Amino acid sequence: ALDWAGLGFVALGFAGLAATAFGLALGLSAAAVFLRDIESVLAQVLMLGMLLTPIFFPPSQIPARFSWFVDANPMAVWIGAIRGGLLGRGLPEPDAFLLAGLLAVLALAIGAFVFRRAAPHFEDYL
Repeated sequence: ALDWAGLGFVALGFAGLAATAFGLALGLSAAAVFLRDIESVLAQVLMLGMLLTPIFFPPSQIPARFSWFVDANPMAVWIGAIRGGLLGRGLPEPDAFLLAGLLAVLALAIGAFVFRRAAPHFEDYL
């Protein structure tokens, strides 16, 4: 059954996920104009990221010796917030939210900076 009281955490999870993804998209799209091989490598990196983020499986299925990687993955915090908010099961720790939020803002700021700096030169390389 869905936990309607956790919809705020679902919204927080989607906002953090969107901010992180948008920041990465800005930076990588600007870099892809100048480095054409990013497009080829990005598909494999995204698939690896999907497999290393507990999206299709609960984090409890990860062996203990690899759990540090999931704990270091900021996307796992956002997915955990969405899963925990919808299902009423454990939410990530507040310090994990804070760190993932800082990383999302950092990704957004760096991505916007790279995109703005590179944008005047796009027409020279396209």
